[in-house]
Amino acid sequence: MSGSRAALKALPILCAACWLAAPAIAGVYPDTVGDQAGSGDTEVDISGVEVTNTASTISFKINLVGDISTANFGNYQIGFDTGPG
Repeated sequence: MSGSRAALKALPILCAACWLAAPAIAGVYPDTVGDQAGSGDTEVDISGVEVTNTASTISFKINLVGDISTANFGNYQIGFDTGPG
């Protein structure tokens, strides 16, 4: 077998190994402060969301303007659009 043919056969294995060893990917999405609906309490005002994913998990870190421990009530929802396009 020539060297180039052996390299071509090893390429998919090398690519898979690199993909599995890839670090987590993160994105930070800022949000306008002071635009929350309702009472205007800062503990429900989102300042940004950090999304991190690996090959098997996805994590969301929701950053608030105020202190969440003082919240009387709050809903934080995440939606997924899984349709094509």
